[in-house]
Amino acid sequence: MRLSVFIFSPAIRSRLLCDLRNGRASSLLRAHLLTLPHGDNAVMKALCDSVVLAESDDIVMVDGNPYFPRESMRTEYFRDSQLTTVCGWKGTARYWDVVVEGRELSNVVWSYETPKPAAENIRERFAFYRGKGVELVD
Repeated sequence: MRLSVFIFSPAIRSRLLCDLRNGRASSLLRAHLLTLPHGDNAVMKALCDSVVLAESDDIVMVDGNPYFPRESMRTEYFRDSQLTTVCGWKGTARYWDVVVEGRELSNVVWSYETPKPAAENIRERFAFYRGKGVELVD
């Protein structure tokens, strides 16, 4: 696997991210900035009260959030939520609640079912809010 790392000043980084969100950056630059593998064969787990909600070595990091592949979701702990939100460059997110042994965590999991082209790398993936009852460990 080839991984390129770019180091930008805060001002240039801000401008590049703004361009990305407005669809003005090249697809090559977009891929390098948005698709950063978690690590070779590193397994990440999402836990709630020591119960494994998801586990995978196929993690895609976007905006500092690890996105798990859909097949790693232990669906018995997830319940559809009615919440949706819109991100200007990723699209419309849908949410799930997590329910473990009677404990309910509302709207702590999201995914982009039909992402915009700039976020195609997170199609069929989901992420967890940090600090809301789900612990991410690797």
